[in-house]
Amino acid sequence: MPELFKPHFDAMHHLEIQFYIQKYAACFWLGKEVCEAPEVTTAGIVLNADMKYVAVSKVHKDEAANPNIKSWKVGGKIIVKQPNEEPIDLARRIGHARLQAAEATGDKGNV
Repeated sequence: MPELFKPHFDAMHHLEIQFYIQKYAACFWLGKEVCEAPEVTTAGIVLNADMKYVAVSKVHKDEAANPNIKSWKVGGKIIVKQPNEEPIDLARRIGHARLQAAEATGDKGNV
């Protein structure tokens, strides 16, 4: 787990972690506090049923900022870039959809 997250998770009970993940899912996927750390270009925390760390999945700002890509297929859903939508907001939506798809399929390693 990146050092950025360790202080938060090592001291938390698993129910607190679950709440933290739900409340801050968008931040974990592509939050400013994460993206500003040069060594961390992602913020996707994926946990298994035991609430143990499984993977940090990459969602790059460049993906959302690419003008040649207008939509993303994620878990059977289509995420479409909205007019005037900021790349950071689009990236959060893409990342959140990937997390939901991973939870639905149980495929925690491929988001």
